[in-house]
Amino acid sequence: QVDFLIPADNFQGYIERKLYVHNAMHAMCAYMGYAAGFEYVWQAALDQRIQQAVLKAMSAVCRVLAKKHRLDPVGLAENVYDLLRRFRCQTLGDTIGRVGGDPIRKLSSPDGRLIGPARLCLSENIIPEGIIHTIALALGYDSPGDESARSLQKMIAEKGVEAVLKEVCSVAPDE
Repeated sequence: QVDFLIPADNFQGYIERKLYVHNAMHAMCAYMGYAAGFEYVWQAALDQRIQQAVLKAMSAVCRVLAKKHRLDPVGLAENVYDLLRRFRCQTLGDTIGRVGGDPIRKLSSPDGRLIGPARLCLSENIIPEGIIHTIALALGYDSPGDESARSLQKMIAEKGVEAVLKEVCSVAPDE
């Protein structure tokens, strides 16, 4: 027996829960928080509008994960509320810049923290409005000290958003 190891019958479901719930929620708080002018993730996690958007988006993601992987919907919901509680922890001092930084990496994986849960929802004909809004905010993330953000803004200026969605996010124009 290994302390703190939690056995799982459906490992892929838990991987997707980590990416599509934990990482997506963190990114949502960061990019929405940046747009709202916050410095810390805890500030974003305490903002009522951001909380509502995150909870609505994660509710949809959890419904699909529960169906796809036969995960416990109550356990998924508890995880969402626990994460939101943890993101509100001021002691961690988690900055918007750290969590939102390197937007190209965070947008580049077709099954990563933002594109992945959006596609997951769309696979069940659920329009992931909050996640789509977060993708747009990530595309607009222009923190001057972030080299990836500067590169992303340069790509958008030179090629346009549709080209960046295709090249960076692997999102086709008809998606």
